[in-house]
Amino acid sequence: MAKTDNIKSIFANKKILYVIVAVAVLLLGFGGYKWYEKHFTFAGAVVNNVYKVKEVVRVGEKHTSFTEYSTFKRNGDQILELSSYEKGDIVDLSNSDIDTNKIKKDDFGFEHYDKRSISVVRYNKNLKKWKRGKWKDMPKITLTKEGYKWHMGNNNTEGYVSVTATKVD
Repeated sequence: MAKTDNIKSIFANKKILYVIVAVAVLLLGFGGYKWYEKHFTFAGAVVNNVYKVKEVVRVGEKHTSFTEYSTFKRNGDQILELSSYEKGDIVDLSNSDIDTNKIKKDDFGFEHYDKRSISVVRYNKNLKKWKRGKWKDMPKITLTKEGYKWHMGNNNTEGYVSVTATKVD
């Protein structure tokens, strides 16, 4: 019996053919989902990158702006944002694992990593819930070619926060 006859006999049995097609579709679907999650979701796009973050905060008539550096790390079903005014702290963290035992709360309920100069914000994987001090509103987040933007509030509210983050090489 020739080799092509063996292949023809396998495909002659429709059950085997259906199983092969079903497995191929499942594998392609799973691979497509993982590719989409890595390239087109906030969590997938930002994890392990370093960002220069420009933040503008308005409370009442007072405006404050500052620049800091951030990186994001996966922690189970959470995404941790670690931020500092010191770029070196964040570059070091972006290249290493995070020891969650080193995350401590201060007297105001804010979390810090290892030392007081690195703040921590926890997001769930799909960004539907987050915890940043006592804030309860969810920011509006947009991925850009250079990084991401987010804001909370608007000109009609008491407070407004606007963040523009640019990926650092």
